[in-house]
Amino acid sequence: MPTQHHFIMKTLRIPFTLFCLLAISALSSHAAELATAKVLSVSGTIMRTEGAAFIKIGGRESILKAGDILREGDRLNSTEGSKAFLVFSNGSEITLYQNSSLSILSIEQEPYTSQRVYNELEADPSKSQTLLELDYGQIDGHVKKLTKESSFDIKTALGTAAIRGTRFSISLLFTANKFRLTITNFDGLVDLITQTTAAVITGDTAEGEGNTFDSGSDVTTTPIPPAGECNVETNEGNPVFNAIVSGLAAAPGLDVSVSADGTLTVEISLGGSGGSIPAPEITPDPVTDPGIIVVSPADPG
Repeated sequence: MPTQHHFIMKTLRIPFTLFCLLAISALSSHAAELATAKVLSVSGTIMRTEGAAFIKIGGRESILKAGDILREGDRLNSTEGSKAFLVFSNGSEITLYQNSSLSILSIEQEPYTSQRVYNELEADPSKSQTLLELDYGQIDGHVKKLTKESSFDIKTALGTAAIRGTRFSISLLFTANKFRLTITNFDGLVDLITQTTAAVITGDTAEGEGNTFDSGSDVTTTPIPPAGECNVETNEGNPVFNAIVSGLAAAPGLDVSVSADGTLTVEISLGGSGGSIPAPEITPDPVTDPGIIVVSPADPG
């Protein structure tokens, strides 16, 4: 009789263990599914490379459309005259402008019970970790209030913007034979993490007053105050400048060349949908180019 009792207890433990494993697996799968971004609107033509943000060849290319779900590893390349509005699973919003390249390097979101759709969230509903990379171009965004354990970082070749809950604008532009990173904090908290030859200047900077990126300097973190701006740049001939050009040339869907006079040209591949569209210069400066209409980050239009 004791033996029979012991056998019964063992048979009860086996399904319970399986139940636990299945529950953990379901939670992990649900967490992975939560960690996404949804495309709310698209104008013009934007190419999406799925799961190939880190390699030149591979991944499936398609034309981005409203309703698409983006996941870790996806890259977006926007052609001239295009724009997309994205919302992430933590409620954060991003507007991608024309002639820009943006990758989702890492995205995680713990499960939560809210039934609201992404764009209805007023704050991060659970711990989340988001890392995007702006290879070039411009994005505007609104990161909702984050939990203490959450992060939303945007990496560029000249520095990383650590967003703590704010409306912001970030651009990496090629003008006057140099790359210039500009981060504007409209309200809230933004930290710039970068390496420069001197203490980082925040606030309005005149031409030539930007901070110069120096890969040999120590990494520093500089808070950008509300209504503040910060600039970091690298000039032609600098090894960092050449590394940025090489990085763009290695990006999926992009063909990059530099002419004898220093003009940088980028062509965005449209795969089988009609060849390529030439972009004569990386996102012209919105201040000097009347062809670019700057839209508020709060406007998803």
